[in-house]
Amino acid sequence: MPLEIELSGRAQQQSPEKKALSIIWAREQIFAKNRAYTIGGSSNLVLKNEITKLGLDHSLQTRFTSFVAVSETLANHDPKSTVSASVPLPQVSGVATKAYPNLNLSGSSAPEPEGIVGS
Repeated sequence: MPLEIELSGRAQQQSPEKKALSIIWAREQIFAKNRAYTIGGSSNLVLKNEITKLGLDHSLQTRFTSFVAVSETLANHDPKSTVSASVPLPQVSGVATKAYPNLNLSGSSAPEPEGIVGS
């Protein structure tokens, strides 16, 4: 695959092809450093920092970095008027309903923070 590379060192608006090249390079570097980190007993702080820096610099997920999408959209404009409702659990076809506990399993098993601290 032919690819033109300009190594001027100037920070300019890059084409998608040039951006892709740096991401491919960073992925390979992360892979190699991850392998060395694992083989070395996962205790080399220099490699850990290098892997983290590569992930952050190139917006790539590594074993030490992750990215979370945050939505700015307000979904519930009036939370006090929200009505609670039971949500049915899916059941596996052919399994009797007696196999499922007769509990309200909707939501998390951990209490909400207000329930612990009080509101």
